[in-house]
Amino acid sequence: MDSHRAEWNQTADKSPIDPLLAWLTDHFHDLADEGQVIVTRYWKGLRALEDAHPYQMRSTLGLRMRLRDNLAISLEWYLMGTLGRTKRPIARAHITKGRNQDAYSLKTLMRRQPVWLTDFVEEIETELTRIRIRQSRLVRIRDALGEFMKVETGSRATGSRMMTQYLARDLQGEARDFRC
Repeated sequence: MDSHRAEWNQTADKSPIDPLLAWLTDHFHDLADEGQVIVTRYWKGLRALEDAHPYQMRSTLGLRMRLRDNLAISLEWYLMGTLGRTKRPIARAHITKGRNQDAYSLKTLMRRQPVWLTDFVEEIETELTRIRIRQSRLVRIRDALGEFMKVETGSRATGSRMMTQYLARDLQGEARDFRC
């Protein structure tokens, strides 16, 4: 356990669910770290594959990770375009996965993409799907915790809101530790 978390647990402001929120926070951070590693590996792998196929069509398939305020992440595929004469790549169109879906359709991802990219994208998407499934389970735990607290305390806060409030309190604790 981090020193700032140990100090926070000794304060009078501690909520009885703080250990659970700390556990969820740690797991959301782990997923974000794993997701970032995969996104970085995709971009490095894409460059290497494009260098290996210099005279063939280039890929327009991009991948990004977005971190939300409540620590949830979005691992999203998009189509790239270029900006003016600079040919700098930009996000042109988001590819939809579908609501409550954990995986993108490989057929949709590979539409108008070079054939040499298929195996690599399939490998990356399989790993991203595992992360999305784990995240959806953590979100269910977070939301169930919020529902439990509504019943127990009459709180109106959702699980997501509780997580955001916990993070804000935790950051204040870090600031307190930092100033000492």
